[in-house]
Amino acid sequence: MSLSRVSRRLQDTTAQIRVRAAFLLMTGFTALADRVGLETILGASAAGALLSLLDRDETTHPQFRVKLEAAGFGIFIPIFFVTSGLRFDLGALFATGSTIARVPLFLLAILLARGLPALVYAPTLGLSRSSIAGILQATTLPFIVAATQIGLQLGVVSRTSAAALVAAGLLSVVICPALGLALLRRDHPETTAPRALPTPVMPVLIAEDRALCRAHDVDAAATPAITGRDVTARNNYWTGDFDEVR
Repeated sequence: MSLSRVSRRLQDTTAQIRVRAAFLLMTGFTALADRVGLETILGASAAGALLSLLDRDETTHPQFRVKLEAAGFGIFIPIFFVTSGLRFDLGALFATGSTIARVPLFLLAILLARGLPALVYAPTLGLSRSSIAGILQATTLPFIVAATQIGLQLGVVSRTSAAALVAAGLLSVVICPALGLALLRRDHPETTAPRALPTPVMPVLIAEDRALCRAHDVDAAATPAITGRDVTARNNYWTGDFDEVR
């Protein structure tokens, strides 16, 4: 049996084989980055880039990236912000008045460096939407944390400058999303209207069902759809997980 068939059989069962493989890849790259003296966040980024390069076919596993985003935004990103706060050198920030004065300057530099490129969207989106996009994409913290830690290890960034840069990044995370969304709701309320979210009981037609329909010359649009619970129960049945089926 090929590896791809095994992955398809186990991807939506309790095995969650694709998600576990992605976590294994991330763990290996972060351990390698730590071993060679780099920031672990760089290893995790490299693992994500490699996964995106290798896994281009999303038709057989459309929920894979949704599961990774749920784990990332629900677990790892909050942990990252907590650890960043614990490592933040608050004493160096308030050591001198000049250090505090650098924070708004660094924040302005972040807005210019990350926000101005959004003007290239103006011919397509218009000036108003492009300005809002520039404010939203000016949010940055992980890159600043990784860059300042590397700079401190190399001795090219002082403790006070690193603290001011991280403080500017924290302010960008707090201010830019709130400001951008407020402007978006004010100027373009139609884009922020609530949309219906998918639920586990919504009918779905997975890739295997479509393939069976094509093999038997059956119209997929006229085929009764199955629910997400039915998909999980069927996969658990074929993998022998009868407790999950019941």
